[in-house]
Amino acid sequence: MGLKLLIEKQHRLNSVVGIIVPEHVSADVVRAHMSRVHKVEISGAFGLNILRIGQMGEQSRAHNLFRTLHALGSSMRSAGASIDLPAGMAELERVLSAS
Repeated sequence: MGLKLLIEKQHRLNSVVGIIVPEHVSADVVRAHMSRVHKVEISGAFGLNILRIGQMGEQSRAHNLFRTLHALGSSMRSAGASIDLPAGMAELERVLSAS
């Protein structure tokens, strides 16, 4: 989708991902939209304009990954971010198909 992750690949946890929100977009606005419109809850951070998505247990099932990614992309667009949601969804499909 063109978003950047907070932590370099070699230092990331498998269970949570930190996503840097574009400068002109509010992480709180994105989270509120995701919750209200898509009924998907993710975390923010204290003091940083980032989003955190947990990927454990039930949330790791393919249908929930697609739902969360779509909610994130749609909500980022609603908050003013310029992202490539179809590319993000296609990449998720590619990665899951390769597993």
